Amino acid sequence: MTDLFDTDIKPNSGWQYKIPENNMHLRKGTYKSLVQAVKNQYRLSGLQLPSDIEYKIQKYICSISSVKCNEDIKKAVPSLKAVVAGTSAIIDMLRKGLVEQSVADGRADICASCSKNVPVYACIWCSAVMSSFKHLFGNKKSKADIALKACGVCRCFNAAQVWAKTDALKLSSEIQNITADKYPEHCWKRKELEKTDV
Repeated sequence: MTDLFDTDIKPNSGWQYKIPENNMHLRKGTYKSLVQAVKNQYRLSGLQLPSDIEYKIQKYICSISSVKCNEDIKKAVPSLKAVVAGTSAIIDMLRKGLVEQSVADGRADICASCSKNVPVYACIWCSAVMSSFKHLFGNKKSKADIALKACGVCRCFNAAQVWAKTDALKLSSEIQNITADKYPEHCWKRKELEKTDV
């Protein structure tokens, strides 16, 4: 899912969630530990875990805190972790090179028609990362470049990531703790990440 806010920055209310089915109130020190605690509590209580539990947790936090939430989840809300991941991937691409034009074009066609190809929401850092990519790689473009936005899963600029080799994609995904199964079935990036899971 696309986060409603930057889950790397603790909201003023802290990380908390009230499970509506049993009114259990949970508080944790990090977003990740809160999500895990909520999932564990559902399991221990014998309750059916909602498939959109992270969205529900984030909506709850939005309702009780002053955190600025992006209610339009058709936009990618980049986190600092996403920017670090993108920068690390670009460094890896500098060291190991880019994929062939035909590979980037094939990937770009998939991204251009994907529902996860969404606009970036308010990210100054992201513009700097994309400018760096263009400067370092001579303004490389795929055939579908004009239709590319950001990935709603990893929040990476699609125009840059279609050029990345598998190692750079894996590095970026590891930094963000995003596994292959988070991407749609048709996604080329999912297929690349699954190759590394063998």
